[in-house]
This record gives sequence, structure tokens and C-alpha cells, in this order.
Amino acid sequence: MVSNERLLRDIAAVNQQLLLVARDIAEQNPTQAAVQFGLDEKTIEALPQMDAGALVRLSQMPVMIFAPRIPAEIMEQALSAATNDDEETLRVVADSIAVRQQ
Repeated sequence: MVSNERLLRDIAAVNQQLLLVARDIAEQNPTQAAVQFGLDEKTIEALPQMDAGALVRLSQMPVMIFAPRIPAEIMEQALSAATNDDEETLRVVADSIAVRQQ
């Protein structure tokens, strides 16, 4: 079992990495940030203004900042395809996700 302290460190690390990528994308291409991260306009405007220290502080929240947005049935298809090493089905699922996000 993963200790609570380690889990919080892992969550913070993932949050920080996602925030850094989201900030870079929001700065370069706000539309892409909205589609790929599901960010609202206020967040897209705020992220590029945040310095590294602010992003680290935000990343320390004890929950994942970004949550999965894939519907359960599509996630089940993706999990099955990945488990069964079915790259073609996984590509089809990924394409359907991309279309839904546009």
C-alpha cells in the first residue's frame, strides 16, 4: 500500500508537470489549451501570468487538479485495447476522443 505522504508527493509532482505544460500551451495556443486540458477562459488567461513558485504552490493541492474527461464507455474501450495490445483499436479510440474535444 502506498503511504499517504508518498501519494501526496506523487500527486503534487503530476499536478506540477501538468500545470507547466498547460501554462506553456495556454500561452502559445489558448484554443489548444481549452481543447486538450478542458480549461476555461479565466484559467487560460491566468496560467501564463503565474511564475514557477505560484505553480508549485498550486500543485501542492492534495487532489489531482486535472480530472479525466473521457466518458466511461470510451475509457473501457481504451483500457481493453491497451491491455490487449490492440494498437489499431487504441488509435480509433484516440481519434474519437480528439473529435469529441473539438
